[in-house]
Amino acid sequence: MAVQVEIYAHTAKIIAEGSLNWDNMRVILVNNGYVFDASHATIADVNPYELSTGGGYTSNGILLVSEGPTGDAGGFAVDCNDVMWASLTATFRRAVIYQDVTHSGYTRPPLFSYLLDDTPNDIIITDTDYSLIVDPGGLIKGVWA
Repeated sequence: MAVQVEIYAHTAKIIAEGSLNWDNMRVILVNNGYVFDASHATIADVNPYELSTGGGYTSNGILLVSEGPTGDAGGFAVDCNDVMWASLTATFRRAVIYQDVTHSGYTRPPLFSYLLDDTPNDIIITDTDYSLIVDPGGLIKGVWA
């Protein structure tokens, strides 16, 4: 089981314009009805598939605490905290990171979709603390061209 990361079409534009608000990123869990579509421009395209509040989950997800961008002559990275849902009882397939603000004409845009099991299978959790661990090298990484 591996995680597959998919990027929405507008994400690079938002980052390149420097309009990404690192302090307003949230992560939600969605069920297997959601099919990634790079053209989804607002979290409203994803919300019908978000888990309902209950069983240790709260709608609108968890705020990611970002350390903001860091970089040097070789490249850049953006890191954020790992997140945990305590005593979670749920069935889900993806985690979606989105901005809870408007950018460049995009209202609450989704940025990244994580297929949490690329077989793909549902993740089934019963009364367990479930964590999404962010790569210590950064949520977003890049090199200068």
